[in-house]
Amino acid sequence: MALVDLSDATAWQPVNDVVMGGRSESRGTWSGDHFRFEGTVSLEHGGGFASIQRDVGADWSHLSGVRIHVQGDGQRYAFNLYNEARPRRIAYRKLFTAGPSWTPVDIRFEDLKARFRGRSVPDAPPFDPARIHSLSFLIGEKQAGPFHLLVRSVQPLPE
Repeated sequence: MALVDLSDATAWQPVNDVVMGGRSESRGTWSGDHFRFEGTVSLEHGGGFASIQRDVGADWSHLSGVRIHVQGDGQRYAFNLYNEARPRRIAYRKLFTAGPSWTPVDIRFEDLKARFRGRSVPDAPPFDPARIHSLSFLIGEKQAGPFHLLVRSVQPLPE
């Protein structure tokens, strides 16, 4: 059972470091059986991240987490869930590496780390799976250059 319709590429919006003066770029496309997030991360002008996000508006309180099926370029990515709308909101994050083979990545809600603009938020309210506003995929951590991440599905985490 898919939790997110990945095939609607128009629902995904890039949010890159250009909001802070950077030069990174990204885009999302549907390619047959997977969503493709790709672009280039630039460190120019204090930049260094690219992301793509979409609204979900869901109650996942009956789940302990999600499983994403990904393939990529060996770089480190983040899967983020949000309880609030932009602009000032906390990302609840799980880092993962996407290699050249399709791989399931389990994201347990209890393991999500609260972040705001790249910094840890130790006093953040707990993540609330009953109020999923949106989700995103992000590449950062000063990984300059081209990137690509393929996402086949976002499903409930098997118990």
